[in-house]
Amino acid sequence: MQLAYPKSFLKLLLIGFALAMLPLLFAFGNAALYLDRLATQSRDTVTQAVQATRASRAW
Repeated sequence: MQLAYPKSFLKLLLIGFALAMLPLLFAFGNAALYLDRLATQSRDTVTQAVQATRASRAW
């Protein structure tokens, strides 16, 4: 099986950049997802702490 190489250096360069960007885009997407989950967990934890503080002062 013979691979068809691009006929211009610019195309080859752009394909190389695109292939290098794929893992970076995946990493950024993954980081954004985990950051969103962390923010949700932090918000829930703060809410629980406020509720516990209010409950302890109610006694």
